Amino acid sequence: MQEKTTNWARPYLLILATVVLLRLVTLAAPDLFDTTEGRYATTSQIMLERNDWVTPWIIFKGVEKPYLGKPPLHFWLINSSFELLGLSNFAARLPGVFSAAAITLTLYFLVSPLLGRRAALVSALIFSTSLLSFILSGVCLVDVTLTVGITLAVAGFALADRSRLAGYLCFAGLALGVLVKGPVAIVFFGMAVGPWVALRWWFTRSYPAQMRALPWITGPLLFLLIAIPWYLFAESRNPGFLEYFIWTENIGRFTKADYGDEYGNGHVQLRGAAWVMMIPSLVPWSLALLGTLWEQRRRLSWSRFLNDLKHDEWLLLGVTWTVSCPVLLFFAKQYTATYNMSSIPGFAFLLAVMWKRATEHAEPYQLFSRLTTRMLYVAMSLTVLVASIVFYVQAAEPSTSQTTMAIIIAFGLLAAAVRMPSLKDSMSSIAALSLMAAIGYSTTLVAGDAYLSTHRSTKNILSYAASLAPGQHLTIGFAHNLPFSARFYSALMSDPTVKVSQISNEAVSQATEDLIIVRKNKGDTDVVMKDPTKEKIGELGRWRVYRRKQP
Repeated sequence: MQEKTTNWARPYLLILATVVLLRLVTLAAPDLFDTTEGRYATTSQIMLERNDWVTPWIIFKGVEKPYLGKPPLHFWLINSSFELLGLSNFAARLPGVFSAAAITLTLYFLVSPLLGRRAALVSALIFSTSLLSFILSGVCLVDVTLTVGITLAVAGFALADRSRLAGYLCFAGLALGVLVKGPVAIVFFGMAVGPWVALRWWFTRSYPAQMRALPWITGPLLFLLIAIPWYLFAESRNPGFLEYFIWTENIGRFTKADYGDEYGNGHVQLRGAAWVMMIPSLVPWSLALLGTLWEQRRRLSWSRFLNDLKHDEWLLLGVTWTVSCPVLLFFAKQYTATYNMSSIPGFAFLLAVMWKRATEHAEPYQLFSRLTTRMLYVAMSLTVLVASIVFYVQAAEPSTSQTTMAIIIAFGLLAAAVRMPSLKDSMSSIAALSLMAAIGYSTTLVAGDAYLSTHRSTKNILSYAASLAPGQHLTIGFAHNLPFSARFYSALMSDPTVKVSQISNEAVSQATEDLIIVRKNKGDTDVVMKDPTKEKIGELGRWRVYRRKQP
């Protein structure tokens, strides 16, 4: 019988609302990172300027060109945010918050009919406060939006035998994923549910009811209706798009180290690195689970766990969904930690199942243990404290007020961790750790604002350079490479006549720009060597500013 929602749920709902609020109030800090955040925000900015909602555009080597490496759904969301709120950090990142909220709701409505509302809230708390999902929910990247589609597809599949609508949501989710990142969305979905279907058939010698319940004729038609039109429009406007996008971006990326990327260089990883990346991505829950398993190691039995996988279809789905990204990426050549994002809802689903099964067992067992949870409280507090001090020391222009606030919050968290009374049950422990994690992440982001904005973005260096040459229409050149965020932030400067451009290494000596900005230790000495008439007039963080020597 389904549980009735009573007063017991209010504290957990309040914590979830607090997590969302904390992510919203920290959206503006720090400034947009280069290269990825700056690239996506600038792509949407150019699409709006061109009034082109079909072809994404990118600045590559200083030249605007069609960006054929990504479908447009995430850019459409950013465009809409820009239309409503104007160009800003907040507007660029707001779609990530809505996407994360959509995933959380999807998880809740998946887990609730299967395991009950308490387990559904557990899954929502764990997903929303895992490190990767919390950070990416406020970052201008496509991975969270992609995960919306994959999560919706998995949830629709799992509930297909209970609702015909769920079957259609499965295909609709796949279509959304394909509009965010292409056919790889189908592969990620297949890696989550394909092994589950195969193992369920192996265990029971019959296909799961979900397979039989899916609308195999009208569902694919819905998928095509949603996903295909944009691909046809894109090919008609950019002949050769489909060949490049499918064979290079979606196949070559996962099979070749040098796959012919036209828009930069990928991130080559050691084989199996995705498995290691999962541990920090799932903090604090990965550490809480490992700590609890270590404490309970004498009671655990691998044979019992494998037997549970054989007879518990939802425990099995949680495992296959969780490992789907690391397994797929084991064979990939180039990727980043963010590619694991679509496994995070699977991990939250898995822990909700484990929590539910643990509460049903007669023997004393808790997920997560009180000792492990309390140790994580202290570790989180100390991490915030140390990070705040390090950011302050490393920042070119540190913010005393932000750092002071972060240190006060860190000591407050530490005091709460030390004095916190014993929590009455494991769900209370999960809720308390969720709240502490969200506060810790938010505080660290604010403390790191000054350092990260100066070293990983260009808004501060553009303002600083403009202050060195006031009262004139400035042209600013970035030597060797034009950061994406520079194009974005130049449109937000108080003097709209400031223009930014890229100066190639060969053209430094002939540069006519009023100022030249170059990254420290990456070619700044070349500026003087190639053109002795240039002099350094300022420095901020990792950037140096040059101009022609005054007579």
